[in-house]
Amino acid sequence: MTPAPSRLWAALLLALVLAGAGPLDAQPVSLESYRTLHRRLAESPDEADRARLERLVAELRGALLRSATESSRVFVALERRPDAESAGEVGVARLVAVDETVTVEAMGGTRAHTPEWERAGELSLDAYLALMARLLDDSTVTAGFPLQSFDPNAAGPRRAAMLRLAIGDEEWALSALYGAPYERLSAIAAAVVELCRVVPLLP
Repeated sequence: MTPAPSRLWAALLLALVLAGAGPLDAQPVSLESYRTLHRRLAESPDEADRARLERLVAELRGALLRSATESSRVFVALERRPDAESAGEVGVARLVAVDETVTVEAMGGTRAHTPEWERAGELSLDAYLALMARLLDDSTVTAGFPLQSFDPNAAGPRRAAMLRLAIGDEEWALSALYGAPYERLSAIAAAVVELCRVVPLLP
């Protein structure tokens, strides 16, 4: 007959099983997991499933924002070449957070070589996290869209918009050249550039 395990051995086995199982709904703290949960939430018709997904999205969003204070960055760029009817538009902004310190560099105007304004300095962590939260909540950022190719025969002035968002070692990158994706992404990029133009910098 096999001897019954001691209480200590049984307790050790139970601890190992529980440690290996992990939380039922545990999700890795990653941008890709966040996007996946958002897609599942948008596609789920079940109310109970939606409530569970909303809770997971909120928890993962909070974890990403906490990670963003230690190492993250946001880069946006937009350009519209001038034509006979309107002047061009150029805007670039780069924000970097390292160990709760945020720096910003931005410029804008009608020409990249001669910007009408430039700013560089340190931004408050609260202002940066508010921006990061808005980007994480934006359906254009979380849903994404297919990669577009430049068409030299397209009518109208050449234009482009780009967003790169990184937390830790992981990065999202979106770019658009025309149509609804461009309109949505250029609006996001323009809002980030404008924020960097007007937000108070730390002394």
